[in-house]
Amino acid sequence: MQRENHLQDHRSSRFRMRGGMVVALFLAIWFLPLESCTTLDAHSIQYAGAPRFPASNPARIKILREEPTDPSHRLGEIFLDASVSPAPSVSKVEERLRMEAGKLGADAVVIVYDSIQASGVYSVSPWWSGTVPVREERQLIGIAIKYVGVAMGERGG
Repeated sequence: MQRENHLQDHRSSRFRMRGGMVVALFLAIWFLPLESCTTLDAHSIQYAGAPRFPASNPARIKILREEPTDPSHRLGEIFLDASVSPAPSVSKVEERLRMEAGKLGADAVVIVYDSIQASGVYSVSPWWSGTVPVREERQLIGIAIKYVGVAMGERGG
């Protein structure tokens, strides 16, 4: 009889431990994506009436901070939203810009807006604590361009 009680106690303590681990794992899976993952969303809009070109190789697309002097067509805008904490690497941001510009057939992307903005608030504590952290997001806008009548190797920028 005593042995059976000991086995039941052992089983119930194992169940409590596993149940606690399951709850902890569930909470970790639920909250970690909110705080620890970088986000990087992008989309592009082709201008109405802009010339259409076949997709270009993203590896050959240049990222520019000012408008080039070479003649070019403006194809459309690329909108990129990225997390700030933690922030994606600069190479990931540029890679995503190049991918979107490549879909439009661009040779380059001219960055016209790059800022960190408040994107919302969230609460991780009871409402009566008086603290509401602000969630920030990096917003970036680029203009996809296609050079006119200039060979690839001759382009300045």
